[in-house]
This record gives sequence, C-alpha cells and structure tokens, in this order.
Amino acid sequence: MKMIVGLYGAGNSGKTTTLNLLIKLFQAKESGSVCIYYDGNENNEIDCKAIFRYHNQIIGITTGGDYEATLKENCDFFRKYDCDVMFTATKTYGSTRDVLTNFAEERKTELIWIRKFYSSLKNDEEGDNLHQAKNLLSMIS
Repeated sequence: MKMIVGLYGAGNSGKTTTLNLLIKLFQAKESGSVCIYYDGNENNEIDCKAIFRYHNQIIGITTGGDYEATLKENCDFFRKYDCDVMFTATKTYGSTRDVLTNFAEERKTELIWIRKFYSSLKNDEEGDNLHQAKNLLSMIS
C-alpha cells in the first residue's frame, strides 16, 4: 500500500528522534531491509534521509520537516527514489502540512497524519520515542 506518513508535533517534541530511531530499526540486520541510500551520521544525531527496500517496497524516511523549504526538498527526495511508503516530520499546522498535502494529492497517495506523542515523564522520553518508531514500522510490516 502506498502511503505518506506525516509525523507532526510542536518543536522539540521528539519527531526527529523518533524518525531517527525508525531508521535504526531498518538498519538493524534482523529487519531484512536493504539500505539503498543513507545521508546522516553514525549516531543519527542530525537530520537524516534514508531509503530502504523492505518487503518489496521502497521506503523513504526524512527526519527534518520544520520548514516549508525542507519539506519541499523531502518531497523531491521521495520523488527521486519513487518511494512507495514515506515518513517525514512536519509541524502541527501551516505551510509544511500544506506541502505534504499537495504532494500526496500529486502522487495520488494516502496521507496519514500521526501526532508525535511524548511522555510527561522526562526520564521516559527515549522509551516513548522507540515505542512510536516501532508503531510506525508496524504500519508496513
């Protein structure tokens, strides 16, 4: 199934961290995925872009998405690799959501908005981010 997933939320809510963890899940040997493209660093500490072949689908992940120009670049990246499933960060409202909505219409692809959830307990942020990354992965497993 072709789909675009927009992970939205306020700044510093963990969108980038969650999508970086999703990349790590795909990079894990046991995932069965094949990395086609990766632009980031070893620890996924910066905005990254990645393409994987997984279950006969091309999966694109971009972690940046707080600005309209970044989202346009992400859409160009997804186009270039003709992705079947795409994950990207976006703001809660405004032009970044508009860019993603227009891209979904152009591609005639389902657009799913997922709110970035996070714990009110500061010591459980990492667990929450990993849990949500696993939930995102399960959408295509």
